[in-house]
Amino acid sequence: MLLSDIDSKWHDTVEAQKTYYAPDFKPDFWLVNGRAYPDTLKPHPLTITSPNANTNLTQLNYESYVHIKTNDKVLFRMINMGYAAVPWHIHG
Repeated sequence: MLLSDIDSKWHDTVEAQKTYYAPDFKPDFWLVNGRAYPDTLKPHPLTITSPNANTNLTQLNYESYVHIKTNDKVLFRMINMGYAAVPWHIHG
């Protein structure tokens, strides 16, 4: 799992070609494998054969939803690629 974050004010400022003071970074969107909720619960669009598939997600290379069966052994690695610390907790 790749965890990242986005500061929409930074994004909007840079998009407007203005200067942004990086120490003011304050994320307001958090992503798992490049997706924000509720897209984190959707399978990779290339695995979808439904005519209702979301073609806007085809550029994403990883699924965010983890498919595990009861009693399966799993190695779960998480990498925080963002600037902010992420206090993560697993339910289940």
